[in-house]
Amino acid sequence: MTVVQKNFVNLGNLYTRIKVPRPPGWAYFDDGSIFIVPYGWLPHHGFEKRMSLAASFISSPSPKIQAIRQEDPLRSRLILINKDGRDLKHNTFHILARNAYNNQRLSVVGLPFEDIALKLDESGSHPTSAQFKEAPQLKIEHRLRNSEALRTFRGTFIDGTLHPNVRLGNGLLFSSNAGIRSPQMREKRQLRDLKVKARRKSLDLPNRAPAEFSGRWGVNSSMDRHRPAQEQGVQLWESQMAEKDPFSQEIPPPTPGARSPSSTLESGDTENEAEVRELEQRMEIIRWKRRSLELERKLAMATRRRASTTRERYQTNRDTPQHKPEGSLQAPVKSTGDVFSSNGFDFDDESPPEALARLRSRIQLPTRNKLRSRGV
Repeated sequence: MTVVQKNFVNLGNLYTRIKVPRPPGWAYFDDGSIFIVPYGWLPHHGFEKRMSLAASFISSPSPKIQAIRQEDPLRSRLILINKDGRDLKHNTFHILARNAYNNQRLSVVGLPFEDIALKLDESGSHPTSAQFKEAPQLKIEHRLRNSEALRTFRGTFIDGTLHPNVRLGNGLLFSSNAGIRSPQMREKRQLRDLKVKARRKSLDLPNRAPAEFSGRWGVNSSMDRHRPAQEQGVQLWESQMAEKDPFSQEIPPPTPGARSPSSTLESGDTENEAEVRELEQRMEIIRWKRRSLELERKLAMATRRRASTTRERYQTNRDTPQHKPEGSLQAPVKSTGDVFSSNGFDFDDESPPEALARLRSRIQLPTRNKLRSRGV
């Protein structure tokens, strides 16, 4: 008998609309500048139109941005952020713009954005006038939107056309971190490096940490360190450890009053204070390492002393004759009356020893009468 199988199909999902992800995005200009659209998703033609409007500002920027370009060629590329949503209000295109270095965050203290309002013509395809003013620091919600938009790349705008998935080699490199960091000026970095080098030179420290400083606190464990045999002596081991670790010598702590006038003026710099704390921590590590070496030296001396004491005790026990306990058996006597040799027995003597003779004398064999009485 054939059993009819029933198959059920859920037709309810056939007519549901597929949710297509429409995240915000960003794109490159042909000169390497970037254009960010953080507020909502724009189709390809809408994104291309916004970039064509911003391209006119790239070619003829504001006087402030143009002056920075001429002063520092490394900051010739711009970061442009679209402020409008899907529709432009009052036929005006609003953007934020500033000059940028490579590997720089979008929001930097001391480098504010410039608020630009481009008034468009009646067709909305060409800007006719522009207004410039300094923009305040971006709030955290706007910085988070910009970081989210930097996850989706839309292409590169070349000769009035947005080419998807096309990257040029001159693109501006940036960080998508939403935090704010102070600008790392070249002069400030050079001054900090000079201070650090002078500090290391005054403390007789190398420019870089030695290879022995590994692990979390930069100190090798005693198990990782090669230790020679005890027979070679403690002095040889100490000399080898001193050659391996030339930085184990005690270094006097830095005096807080011995600072140069330039460092006193810039004591508020957090980066320099961090370098000072790092040096103090390294000196503390060196002091702890010296204590560890001292403890290991004492442990090696104690181990050697214990080994020598054990060796002397063994030699003393070996040279001292063994004392026989009281009540021990006397040496067996031959039948002729002669005493055994120091071996304790003689193979030529056929008579049993005295102990065996006494043992045999204690053994009483049953007599014939007892065997008869038992019926054996």
